[in-house]
Amino acid sequence: DRTLFGAECSAAVSGPRISHILSTVGLVCTSVACSDRSKTAYLIEAEGFVPISDRRLDALRSELGATLERLLTLGGYAMPLSSSALATKGPNG
Repeated sequence: DRTLFGAECSAAVSGPRISHILSTVGLVCTSVACSDRSKTAYLIEAEGFVPISDRRLDALRSELGATLERLLTLGGYAMPLSSSALATKGPNG
């Protein structure tokens, strides 16, 4: 699964910095995209289902401090099963 977040900051923050902060608390950041030239709005994709109430996101909030104006969960999606997972027979087959 993947979770998508939207983050709005009052000043530019680098994608690698966001990714690093998330990785230090055990979240795998698979993508960070910036939507504007001022680099203050971000689309963040994280591995797994991560609710907005997840305590690990507190580290991102704390690290970015007042620079982080808003952090929202935009949704998520399931990752396709691998061919090896699909080939595994269930209890009836």
